[in-house]
Amino acid sequence: MARSRMLARDASTDPQLNQISERAQLLYLLSLPHLDRDGLIDGRPQVLWAKAAILRIEMLDKAPSLIQEWVDIGLVIRYNGPDGPVLFFKGFRKHNSNLPYTKEEASKFPPPPGWTRTRQGLVPDDEEACFRLLNAFHSRSAYRSELVKRISPDLLASESRPTRNEDQVQDQVQDQVQDQVQDQVQDQHGGGGDHHTSDLFALLSKQENPIDTRELTETIRTAAADWMQALNWKNRQRYIDERNDTELYALISWLWLYKQRHKHEYMTQDGIYIDTEIRPDPFADIDKPVGYIRWNIAEGNQPELWTVELQALAQTLIPQKEALQ
Repeated sequence: MARSRMLARDASTDPQLNQISERAQLLYLLSLPHLDRDGLIDGRPQVLWAKAAILRIEMLDKAPSLIQEWVDIGLVIRYNGPDGPVLFFKGFRKHNSNLPYTKEEASKFPPPPGWTRTRQGLVPDDEEACFRLLNAFHSRSAYRSELVKRISPDLLASESRPTRNEDQVQDQVQDQVQDQVQDQVQDQHGGGGDHHTSDLFALLSKQENPIDTRELTETIRTAAADWMQALNWKNRQRYIDERNDTELYALISWLWLYKQRHKHEYMTQDGIYIDTEIRPDPFADIDKPVGYIRWNIAEGNQPELWTVELQALAQTLIPQKEALQ
């Protein structure tokens, strides 16, 4: 579990948080660092007190009534788990939008009613609730992608964004900071964006022994077959033979990303750490990578490779190209 959690600056003006008693508010705030990655905590009053406020002896007997204040005002949802009550802090993920979810220990509690646990965290079952959460997360957030999956295209296209308020202004500032950080990484590692076969061809054409389009296709086919064998991909040669050039490029890109999945960490010269919320690992928590790759290619999804990654892929393919000559 992380040693700290985020508390938004607008907590001082939050209507619900400021309608409860001072002691209830204090216990609530002291509990935040002890929440798991899903914003859940053991709801037994004595257990929660022992975790969050063990030196405040006067709160022990009052813990049940203080927690009840949270429930009554709507700050938390209380529900039954296998070992007793569980508390879900409803605003937890919104105020911890940069949470490195896949790096933290999994929750031992079941999800609360009306919520579903995904690879990137708890999401509401109600699509309207998912839509309201969107603005709290960066466009590149893996959690935001999970929300989008649960919103109908009609709602995404027709509904207007909620009116801007102080929360959203702060979210926009946070997005701008994240963009600046990513720009610093891209400046040092070389741009980003959606690359196509032509980019890979251009890089390989700059080698001492330039490559033509036919050689590029054969090089990709050979490398893909080798990398697919490592995944125990059945009928791999037939799968390769049935792919067009665009699908072959997507295939080799997905395979290369899988090979590099433990290396997606970047450090700028200023020492700013870029975690998987900025540069997500597409294979995080994927149990069946072959099925995942096949699904993405069938859907026409090509992974976005930064220039530094594209260059590394090209360098990886050079030995394969030379072997064919």
